[in-house]
Amino acid sequence: MGRHLSLLAALAALSGCTTTILAQQPGARIYVDGELMGVNEASISRVGMPHTFEIRVDYGETQVVTTVEREFTGTTILLGLVSLYTGLLWGWTLPEEIELAGPPETGNPWQRNAPTENPWLRPRAGG
Repeated sequence: MGRHLSLLAALAALSGCTTTILAQQPGARIYVDGELMGVNEASISRVGMPHTFEIRVDYGETQVVTTVEREFTGTTILLGLVSLYTGLLWGWTLPEEIELAGPPETGNPWQRNAPTENPWLRPRAGG
């Protein structure tokens, strides 16, 4: 009986864990299902009912939208076994960390690293 209680305590601690969402560029506002969750970093519950999250990151004028869903994992099975199978419903998990890509580069790709001055218009050296 004591072993079951310690296992339940460990699993309860696991169910309180969070998933950290990280944005690559400073000042990025992170929205989860339309609600502002943080700037540069946000947290959501790692374990819960099956759910697909829409994550939107605002980089000023540019937005990046992605979806992440809780998955049925070994942890789900373990939670199901120790919780009289109810964990099979509420024990779906997200990864510990989600790192989001920065905004896509815009503009002409040929001009991104172009020099700021025209070398043909420079005065000749030595003369």
